[in-house]
Amino acid sequence: MRKPELVAALHECLLEESRGKNVAVITHWGGDADSIGAAYVLRNLLKEEYNASRVSFTIPDTATAHSKAILSRLGMELEPVEDSNLFILVDVGSLEQLGELLQVVMDSEKKPILIDHHLHCDYGGSMVRQFCSDEYQATAEIILDLALYAGRKLTHGDAEALFLGMYYDTARLSIADEETMMKVCQLAKMGVKPADVLIGLEMVMDESERIARLKAARRMSFYRIAGWLVATSTVSAFQTSAARALISLGAHVALVAGQENDETTLSLRAQPEFVRRTAISMGDALTSRIREKYGGTGGGHASVARVKCRAGAEEVLEYALKLLETKLGAKAQQVS
Repeated sequence: MRKPELVAALHECLLEESRGKNVAVITHWGGDADSIGAAYVLRNLLKEEYNASRVSFTIPDTATAHSKAILSRLGMELEPVEDSNLFILVDVGSLEQLGELLQVVMDSEKKPILIDHHLHCDYGGSMVRQFCSDEYQATAEIILDLALYAGRKLTHGDAEALFLGMYYDTARLSIADEETMMKVCQLAKMGVKPADVLIGLEMVMDESERIARLKAARRMSFYRIAGWLVATSTVSAFQTSAARALISLGAHVALVAGQENDETTLSLRAQPEFVRRTAISMGDALTSRIREKYGGTGGGHASVARVKCRAGAEEVLEYALKLLETKLGAKAQQVS
């Protein structure tokens, strides 16, 4: 167990706060394998170990195609959460990631509880009760420790859900450390068979997304800043997928924007090496400054983030590039 004191504090909080309550478990907008897998097991814990009277679960905005496939695999359904009296946020990188549920959560009489594997110093402890540690590689890993601490005997469904969270949040185990791998082996001993779990979840890319990725590559500009390669591009849709594609091509940081009328969506991605060596978080250092300048909503984690604001796409890209210059202490040199 990486952080026994964190898990013990979370356990005591849930024991005190959940009994007899209508609890809502909410992921970040769109959801992903880690947030959904962690929420699945947390929901079971709340019902069976912490005596919540009811537990509902939802994903803000619209679940992604991959999230829908995971929901189907785990047999989870989205439910209304507005009448809940305790909100637990799972893998939520910033409050803006609650989308249309932000006001509902913040209007609650009790402070929401946040469980995440990233630090959230910007919350200041005033708005959210945080149980977070960046020593964990996935939120699902925190929930696994919590389940074992609470004495729960994991079901096969629990084990599959936690495996999915750890598998995808470590880039298919490519950046998994020794403890995460030990936990994956522990889940395998419980009967998880990766090939069986993953079948049908590796989404086939449709033609429109492929075209968006190719357009992003064709329109790409890239720059060298203090030895790091930063790629920028524009596409009208699939900005997140396009940014991921530019990272796979070799960029350390990818900034992809798309404009619709007077609103721009900017997707930001960075290689783990860049985040580790520079301590620059896409979901904090950049999106918060972009929101300060242009308004809008957004947030994310260290290596992946998204922001929506009212400004032109090229203007937002230029400003994001300047922020990277400031953070890295060097001017951007365009590479031809």
